Parts: sequence; C-alpha cells; structure tokens
Amino acid sequence: MTMAKTEVDGWRAKVKKLREDLEAAGFKETLQLDDFDHFQGALHSLLHEYSQHGIAKLVAEHVEPHFDHIKSFERAIASAVQQLDSASYVWSASLAVMECTCRHVSYMKDTFEQLEKFYETFPKLDAYMKLFQDDYKLRYLLQRLYDIYSEFCLCTIRYMRKRTLVDQPANIATNLIHSKHRRKLSTILQNWTEAKAQFEEHIRYVLAAKIVTPKTFPAVPDRNIVTEMSAQGVRGMGKTQAALAYSRTYEDHYFYRFWIRADDPARLAESFTSIYNLLRIDEPRLLHSEAVKEKLETTDKTWLLVFDNIEEGTIEAVITLLPTRSMKQSAIIFTSQFEQHKHKIDADASLPLKSLDTEQSIELLRKCLGRETDNVDDEDQKVLEEVSDMLGGLPLAIAHIGAYISESKRNISYFRDFFEANWQKSAWSSPSLTETNERILDIVWQLALNELPPNARQLIDVMAYLNPDVIPEDWLEADIEEDPNWWSSEGSAKIELLYMGRSLSRRCLVDIEDNVYSIHRSLQLALRMALDHNPLTREMIFRHALRIVARASPGTNPLQIPNPKNWRQFEQSNPHALTMCQAFLQSDPPIEPSLQLAETLYYAGFHTWERWNYVTRDGTALLETAEKILDRLEYDIDGKLRADISCILSLLLDAVGLSNRTEAFERLRRVREIRKIQLKRSQRLGLCDNSEHLYYNSVNDFALSKLQHDDFHEAEKLFSECFDQYKRWGTEEEQPFEYAKYYHNMALVRMYQERYEEAIDLSKRGIEIKARHNGKDNSRYWWCQYDIACIMTQAGQLDAGLELHLEVLKNRQRICGALHGLTVQSIYSVGAMYHHLGQLEKAEEYLRDCVQKGRKIRWHDEALGRAKYHLSLLIRERTGQSEEASTLEREAVKMLENICSTYRQCPVYLTDTPDILTIFDWAQSCSEGRWTGRGLLRIVQAHYKVSSPAKIEIEETSRRLAPR
Repeated sequence: MTMAKTEVDGWRAKVKKLREDLEAAGFKETLQLDDFDHFQGALHSLLHEYSQHGIAKLVAEHVEPHFDHIKSFERAIASAVQQLDSASYVWSASLAVMECTCRHVSYMKDTFEQLEKFYETFPKLDAYMKLFQDDYKLRYLLQRLYDIYSEFCLCTIRYMRKRTLVDQPANIATNLIHSKHRRKLSTILQNWTEAKAQFEEHIRYVLAAKIVTPKTFPAVPDRNIVTEMSAQGVRGMGKTQAALAYSRTYEDHYFYRFWIRADDPARLAESFTSIYNLLRIDEPRLLHSEAVKEKLETTDKTWLLVFDNIEEGTIEAVITLLPTRSMKQSAIIFTSQFEQHKHKIDADASLPLKSLDTEQSIELLRKCLGRETDNVDDEDQKVLEEVSDMLGGLPLAIAHIGAYISESKRNISYFRDFFEANWQKSAWSSPSLTETNERILDIVWQLALNELPPNARQLIDVMAYLNPDVIPEDWLEADIEEDPNWWSSEGSAKIELLYMGRSLSRRCLVDIEDNVYSIHRSLQLALRMALDHNPLTREMIFRHALRIVARASPGTNPLQIPNPKNWRQFEQSNPHALTMCQAFLQSDPPIEPSLQLAETLYYAGFHTWERWNYVTRDGTALLETAEKILDRLEYDIDGKLRADISCILSLLLDAVGLSNRTEAFERLRRVREIRKIQLKRSQRLGLCDNSEHLYYNSVNDFALSKLQHDDFHEAEKLFSECFDQYKRWGTEEEQPFEYAKYYHNMALVRMYQERYEEAIDLSKRGIEIKARHNGKDNSRYWWCQYDIACIMTQAGQLDAGLELHLEVLKNRQRICGALHGLTVQSIYSVGAMYHHLGQLEKAEEYLRDCVQKGRKIRWHDEALGRAKYHLSLLIRERTGQSEEASTLEREAVKMLENICSTYRQCPVYLTDTPDILTIFDWAQSCSEGRWTGRGLLRIVQAHYKVSSPAKIEIEETSRRLAPR
C-alpha cells in the first residue's frame, strides 16, 4: 500500500495527540502497553485490585467477547499508520477508561455497556484494509472511527476525573457535569453510528465492484484466503436459496461442498463428525472439528462450507468451527434469521436480504415469467406493479408465483384477483412485518398447491412430515414401488418420481440436487396446517410418510444392546423421526396414533441412548411421545414394547439427576415387574425367546436405580444375581456387553465399600472389553473412563484423577463437540480437580467456562446450579466477598430449592449437612458427575459404618430438603 507522506503524518499527529492527552490525564504508565498480552496482564491486575466492585463480571460480559474485534481495530491502524507502537494506544485508551470507571462504582455498568457498543460493532477492519489497500476513502473512514473512539475514551476519562473532584452528595456542580457529559456522550455515539454506517456502505460498494457478481451472489474469490459470505433476513427472503444458487453456480470450482444445518449445537458437532468420516481423516490426537479444520486449511483442494439457519444458541459453536485459511480459493456461507449474527461473524461479503423495492420486484417477476421489458404493454405493466406490491418485495413469494404462472399458463391478472380475495378474508389490523410476510407466503403457496397434478400434490404433502433438508430420492421411489395404486403409478417408480419432482421443481416448491429433495421449512409448516383441515387425507399422507421413515430405520437390538453397525443408518433416519414426532404432537385435530409410529419413535429414542447423546433432549421427547401413543391405543400395560420404552426413558431420566430420580425409580421397578411376568409366561408356554435376557437387564437397571439412592448393599446383591446368570449364558467373549456392564457397575459398589483398588481394576477390565468390541472412538467408552477418574478422586489419587479427567475432556470435545452436555460436565470436573489440588486460578478458569457453556446449552438445573455455587465459593476463596459471588450463590440456591421440591424425602445422613455443595453433589446422577467432590462419599460411608445390619436399607425422612 502506498500512502502520501501527508496522510501518514496526519495519522501520526492523531496518535501523538491521543498519547499527550492520556499522559495529561495521569496515564503515562498505561501507555507502556504495547500489545494484547500486556493489556491482558494489566487488566488482570485491575480485576484483582477492584474485585470487590464486581468488575470481573462486567469485563466478562461486555469486554472479553469482543477482544478479537479490538485486535482487528489495532491491526487496521497499524496497517494505516505503518507503526505498531502507535496502534497499541488502542489498548492503552481502553484500559485507562476501565481504570477510571472502577473508581466510581455507580457508573461502572453504564460505562462498560457503552464500551461494548463500540467493541461489538467494530467491522472486520484489518481484513478490509488488507483486501483494499489502495482505497483512499476506506483509510479516511478508518481515521474517522479512530477519532471518535479516542474522543469517547478521553470524554469518559475527563468526566471521571471531575467526578473525583466533586464526589459529594448531588449538588448544582455535579448535576451540571453529569448532564454535560451525557449530552457530549450522546453526540459521540451518534457520530460513531453515522461513521460506522458510512464505512459499511463503502465496504458494500467496494465488494460489489470487486467481489460480488451482477447476480448478487459473491463470485469465486481470486485469492488464497477463505472468503466468508453472510445472508441474513426474515422468512421468505431467500437466504437458503441464495446459498444454494451460489453452490450450484460454482459447483465446478469447489472440490468439496458441505452443507451444514446450523440450528442445533449437537447436530453441528454430528455434521463435523460426518465430514471427518467423509474426508477419511485419521487423526486421533485432535477433536473431530479441529481435525476437519486442519484438513480444510491444509488440503490442496478447494472447498465450500454452508452453515444454514444459524440460531442465537448456535452462533458461538459455529465460530469455533470456522477454518481461517485455505491453500486454494475456498469459501464459507452463513444464513440466518438471527440479526445479531452479523456482529459476531465478520463476513467479507454481507448480504442483508431485505424486501425488494417495486422496481426490483417487477424485474425479478419479469425474469421468472420469461418476459422482456419491450414486450410488456401498459396494462401488463400496471398489473405487474400491482402484483409486485402485493407480494411485499419477498423474493421467495415472487419466485414461487412467477414459476406458477409460467407452469400453469395462467394470466398474471388471475393471481392478482386471487390474492386480493384471499387477503380480504384474513385481513387484520396493524399486522407485524413477520405476520404480513407469513400471510403473503400462505396465499402464494395456496394458489401454487391448488393446481398441482394429484400425484405431485401427494408427494409434496408426504414431504411435509419428513426432514425438510434431506429427503433421499430412493426412499420415495421405494414407497412408489410398494404402493403404485395410491401413487397412481402405471410404470417405473423412477420415471413417475421424475415427473412428479419436475412438476414441483418447476414451480420452485422443492429443490432437487444429487438425488436428494429439500423443501422450505415455511412451506412444510403451511402444508401441515392445510392438511389439519382435512383429517382423512392427512391420515393417508402421514401413514405413507411413516412407512418411508420406518423402512429407513434399522430397528434396534431386541436385547437392548447398543449396536454401532446401525449408527450410520440411524444418523440418516433419526432427523425424519424427530420431524414426525413434532408433527404428530402439533397436529390439530390430533393425528390418529399407530403401533408402527410408536415403534419408529422408540427406535429413534433408543439410538439417542445407545450413542449416549442424552443432552439433546431428543431421546426423552421421542420416547415420551411413543409412550403417549401406547396409552391412546390402550396397549397392554404388561406389553414388551411398553417395557422397552419405559426402560430406556428411565435411563435417560436418571442421567439428569434428582429432579427425575423418583420417576425413574418407579419406572424401573415397574419394568422389572413386567419383565418377570413375561418371563414366567414364556417358561409356562415353553417358549424360547428373549424374555430371560430382558428380565436380567431389568434387574441390572433396577440395581442402578438403587445406586442412585446410595443403596449399594441392595445393588450389590442384584448385580451379583445378574453376574451368576451371565456366566450361565457364556464367557466374556460370548457376552461382552453383559460382562463389561457388570464390571463397570460393580466398580461403583466397591467404591462405596472403600475397596478403591478393586474398583479401579474392575472398571479397567470392563473398559478393555468395550474397547475390543466397539473401539475407543465413541462417547460410551469415555463415559466409562470418566467414572474411573471419579473413583481415583475418591481414593485420594488426585493427580491421576486430574490427568484422566483432562484426557476425557479432550476426547469428549473431539467426539461430542464443545457445547455438548458431556463435554461441559468434564469441564466442571477438571475445575473441581484443580480446586482439590489448590490451583485456584485454573479452577476458576474452568468453572467460569463451565457456567458460560452450561447457560448456552440450557444445561439441567442440577448440573448448572452446582457449577454456579462452586464458582461462587471459589471466587470468595480467591478474592473475598463480592457481588458476583453473591449473585451466583442466590441463583444456585434457588435452583436447588426448585429441584428439591420434586423430591420431598432426604436421606437421613444428609439432613444435618451444612455443606450445600455436598447436597448439590448428591443431586447429580451416580454416573454423571456425583463423585467429583470428596465430602458426600465420606458421609455415606460413615452412615453405613454406624448402622446395624438390620438397618441396611437407606433410612429416609420426610423432612423437606432446604439449603441453608
């Protein structure tokens, strides 16, 4: 970049002025900060000095999330000034503001919120300065932003210094200073907003000229860095269609193209695991997401990633998954209705998809109709204008209606009249923009759907109950072959589907690519609502959709043993089962239940359990719905399917903790009764079936529920009963799952009995069997390793326990993802271990991370409440009493009270326990984090040592548990 000497001198003069002003304000030492690391060190000292003022919380909420933005600002200035030390004054000014503010507690919150307004809206300045080095106006606008930010910092510092001089009860002087400062600050913020808008507008102009094609889609970049493109807008703006169009337009350019559904953190992690497998990466040292990033950053192939439908709860997870460079021209596209994502993902090319104006709408409509401007007379032009206005500038609606008119050969005035008539029927006063857009789309789809050929309408209605993103063509073909009469098929299923698909595609109702269909989510919802008005037709449609999903589902092992061979197939079918579950629950009037639907939902719920992915809550939703279906069908209360469902549901409920403990116990007790009835029936009839195996499964599961209540004596008897039967069935090699299960469960009993070495040996023996048969690259393997780490902790082997907990955390991040409940559980456990070892700073780091992530994933109250309470104790231990610690404690205690209100009996050995953290430990599931503390087990062991043999079973009292 070449800059005139006068421009460089101008920059240096500005920097010199800021330095002199900061020195005059008494911050000469602060000017010694020359990079981010020194800033962090100084900030840490500041946090320690003013810890009692609650500054740590304010920094964590308003400053830390935007460090990357400030770094970008610093690098941009360094590029412009050509002098690194000058750019570092960005850090000096920021720290000076924070230091001044800390001296006036009453102004801290307001000031930090103002700082955040600057930080969160910093554009991706350094990237723009590199991309457009010779753009004079861009450098001028950067100067303008720098001037305003400097003015804000100095304004705040001077105001705080004056507050020190007149820091007395309110008087005329303080009021004048305060009101004058507010006015000036308001002017600064207004100037910032205007300058930022000018900067962004110029960036859009430059991008349009140098990157974006005339078709509005970002062109393939001509440089060896990752180009990030963002499409944001409300429903109907065509975000997904824009991404699809780009992907198809440039499909020859990208060797790899990956489409990632980004509306759920767990599915994000699963997507990257799938990409890991597709790329055939073999890198066990790294998380799957990190291995994929490394592969994409180092491959000599081009690639395209599309993160579709980013939600507020997934934005942070998406950011952690992004590759930052590529060897060849590659790109990332984001789509979202969530407006704030543009502040967190600084895309190079932003496409804020807004309603088209009348002229743009008419132009798009003409293109969809295939009409040239020269061939449109005045009357047609008037109708085009009327229709364009009616459609509110929604690209999706315009494309649909244009495709419909072209396909149906209708006159456009027909649609105008149809729209007006239907709009009047549903008119309401002062609708919101979202409501208006939804009604426009409903009317457009109503017309497009009404005139579809019958079999094409059947096809799209069936799609309304399937996962909208990926509907394999061969699934649909199989259903046409199975029931050609219903589909009105007289020839090849493939040919029939081709004709139906073309009819839908030409009307822009579905997309078809690589033998996969997809349908817009909004259209899918509209179809289901329309079908609700015709229950008889809906029943037939739903039955066919169910048959498609049931055929794709591999089913489960009849002995309820996890089967990794089916997992890949379940990954395809489970999203469809979830869509069917949601549609069934939302139907009005209710869809008629069926045994096939209950079985299909049970299979999907079982898969959630066997993969140990319970925190997605998908499993409980699927199984609870399956159970409700059986109730509506008046299914046998002692039937096998009911017991199958209740068993797996109980195990998922028990994993949460105390709030579900009573229900899970009663369910498992009832499952055991049913299995016993079925076993006796089989023995009486001389049947050779699975009833014996399932009965002993239920005995084992009931023993686990006994352990949830710390009744390890009774659990030991039941586990031993099972083990005797396993030996009759065969050897470890013949019954690996049963033996591994026994060793793992009995290890917990030995831990209760203070036989720690035996407990660790048993656990390791069980894990060796799992590794031989299912490998180590799965969450169940590391779930068992987690329990060994907890046993080591109880045995006093703290260093070994910490080392293993760190290994489990690393592998859970790799397999499950950063925002999975099991990963967050391990983050807490590592923090607790560092606390045991007296490494308080590291402990606080992990516990803060745990609380932050726990909030994001809406972690269950038992776990999140404990993490908050533990963090409050740690803060007090490190810094003394603080507002942040008190807030965390109040929140945690309230959560504990809510949990305990569902469990009104407390073990007698805890009724006099003053330690709330110990009670929180007891509220966790036995194999899901209960044994990270060191107090609870000692209390249980002491209680049983003084109990007489007649009092083996746990004593309970109806005294209500209330934290003190």
